[in-house]
Amino acid sequence: MSQHHKIIQDSLPKDGVPATGQFKPAVNIALNTFDNKTGQPTDSPYNTIYIGDAANNLVGSSTTPYLHMALPAYIPTLYENIYHVQTNLKNTIPDSVVNEREYPTSNAVKAYVTTQLQGKELLKPNDSPTVELNISTVLTTSFLTAPMTTSKNVLIREIDGKQVYATTYNINRIGTSRDGAEKICINTSPIGVINTAGDINNLQIVLDENQTFIVGGKEYKCYVPACLGDVLSMVQFINQDGKDIFFVLSYGGIFEVASFYPLPSI
Repeated sequence: MSQHHKIIQDSLPKDGVPATGQFKPAVNIALNTFDNKTGQPTDSPYNTIYIGDAANNLVGSSTTPYLHMALPAYIPTLYENIYHVQTNLKNTIPDSVVNEREYPTSNAVKAYVTTQLQGKELLKPNDSPTVELNISTVLTTSFLTAPMTTSKNVLIREIDGKQVYATTYNINRIGTSRDGAEKICINTSPIGVINTAGDINNLQIVLDENQTFIVGGKEYKCYVPACLGDVLSMVQFINQDGKDIFFVLSYGGIFEVASFYPLPSI
């Protein structure tokens, strides 16, 4: 017995068995890129034999135990499942998640968790007549600017010989993943008369027909900060009719039932 054991040991490779037990795919997946081809890898053994959906045919259960004789079916099934996992990797998690077999990468999970906890944005319209900036309901905090520019967000009017710059922001619809989350908007620009020429700077947040501010039991469609540093703190909520409700916790400034602009004569 010992004689045979010694012969077996001598027949093994000198530095041990050079195997990891891990399957090496034919093509490596590059960073942040995923194979979008469909079908079973052609080099899989028995690539036309499957045991069916694991939800209905769970190997290892009391009703469908693991059987050595079924190994030719188990192997291609595992290959098929791994293939679908690899081809359904996603680098982003959508705002509205449906019940599909999609698998977020660690990058997607990290980015999503970060935005849910503390994400912020700075909305700063530039001199572009085509780009309109909206307030995000995914990011927790939005810093708003009211620039003297010709942006699509800015309405410029001349009243009594003075230039009035009215910056308007709309709020995006609330995604189901952010239903019940807190939302904060902060005004970072001076409001009112801003120079010796008497030009006036203003800012407003205007909601659409499917959105409403709730303040002290009343409904409003427009919020106007009164000064630099005014903070609007809300909880965003989707009601049973699918409308966006913003329950205001605290604020500086005023609310209106309709858009505050166009401005009255001054």
